Amino acid sequence: VVISFIPVIQGISPILWYIFGAWMMAMQYLDIPADNNGISFQQTLEMMRKDRTAVMGFGGAVTLATATPLLNLIIIPIAVAGGVVFWVKRMDQQNLTHQQQKQVLNSDPVKQKLES
Repeated sequence: VVISFIPVIQGISPILWYIFGAWMMAMQYLDIPADNNGISFQQTLEMMRKDRTAVMGFGGAVTLATATPLLNLIIIPIAVAGGVVFWVKRMDQQNLTHQQQKQVLNSDPVKQKLES
């Protein structure tokens, strides 16, 4: 709200608010599948930053849909389903490679020799 009172920035404040809203909507609806997979909030943010353009596209679409009369009545379940699909297609691949990297870093060569 304060940003709207700054003389130079007030002209672009709607754009800034839309960008902020898109990021928050994406965070809201991608947090559900992340939480179901046991991913921490910090890891979710890290994964969202890596694929920022796709995340902003998803969030922007949800933001526009919530601003549309009548469509905003049904967008919440659609956005939840869309967030899960987005997670499976985009974020889960990042998480898998992240987990594989962790396994390599956490592997103990001595323990592996004893087990084999």
